[in-house]
Amino acid sequence: MEYIAPEVDSVFTLNLISVVEKDASTPAKKIAEEMGVPVSINAKVNVGLGRPLASLDD
Repeated sequence: MEYIAPEVDSVFTLNLISVVEKDASTPAKKIAEEMGVPVSINAKVNVGLGRPLASLDD
């Protein structure tokens, strides 16, 4: 992102999608903060109306 940003002659956003862990943390937020990317927590909540395609159990 740092490499290409100066080449983009427009405004752009970066969206991170992550599963929220049981302790309310998200791996994507930690990685973005380590990279110096500002994080704004906005959410789209999946209400679970569909059938899961994968198991998230450990």
